Amino acid sequence: MKRLVVFTGVVLMLLVVPVAMSQEISTGDTSTTFDPTGKLRLQASVFGGGGTENHPAALTTQGDTITISGGGGIGFGLEAGFCVSSSIEISSEFGLQSSSLSKKVENAEGSFTRTFVRPALKVKFPVSDQNLIKLGVGGGYYFGGDLDIDMSQIAGGGHNIYTYKGAAGFHITGEFEHIISSWSSLSAQWSWGVGLRYFSVKYDLESMTSDGISVPLDQLTQDLRDRMMELDGSGFDVFGYLAIYL
Repeated sequence: MKRLVVFTGVVLMLLVVPVAMSQEISTGDTSTTFDPTGKLRLQASVFGGGGTENHPAALTTQGDTITISGGGGIGFGLEAGFCVSSSIEISSEFGLQSSSLSKKVENAEGSFTRTFVRPALKVKFPVSDQNLIKLGVGGGYYFGGDLDIDMSQIAGGGHNIYTYKGAAGFHITGEFEHIISSWSSLSAQWSWGVGLRYFSVKYDLESMTSDGISVPLDQLTQDLRDRMMELDGSGFDVFGYLAIYL
C-alpha cells in the first residue's frame, strides 16, 4: 500500500509540474492543436529507478548487508509506435537495464543485466494545444539475464553467475508529453516527455556457475535456494525521452 501511495504521488508530481512549466513556455503561442492520427512515432529514452525487492549479496566486515535488486537500475530504450487516433496509441519498446550492488565496495562487484520488449496501449488526454497526459498499460517479455556477483577477492568467496530464464510481465505508465512547436516541419513533429513506470516480473533460475564451473541446481545449499531460485524483477522507473512523429 505504501508503494502505491508513493507511486501515485510521484506520478502526480511528474505530470503536474511539467504541465505548469510548459504553460509558461507556451504563453503567446497561437499554434493549432497537433493531430498525430495515422503517424508513426519513434522515441529514445533513458530511465532509472529501484526494485521492489532487494536480495542479500554479501556481508561487509562491519556487519552491513550488501544487496542487489532484480528490478530498477539504469537503462535505455528505443520505442516505435503508431497513433491510431488523436487519443489512442499502440507502441512497443526494446530496452536494456542493469542494476548494481546497493553499496560500492573495493573488493566485490555485482550486477544484474537484462533486456526486454514491452508492447503497450496508451490513452492520451490533451491539456492544451501542445501538452498531453498519457496513461499506458501493457505486457512485456523480459529475457532474463545474468546476476553476476564477484566476491573472489574476499577470503572464501567466489565468482558466481546466476542465469535466469526469460519471463512475461506487465507494466503501467503515467507520463507528460510536450509538443515542440519550434521543431516542427511539414513532415515531422518533435516532442519531449517525462514519466513514471511500474513493472512487475519474476524470474526463475535456469543455471549457475561458480568460478567458471557449472553447479547443478539440486546441489545448491538451502540458503542459496531460498535466495536465488526466484528473482523478483519488479520495480519503479522514472524516465525521460525525445520523440519524433513522422
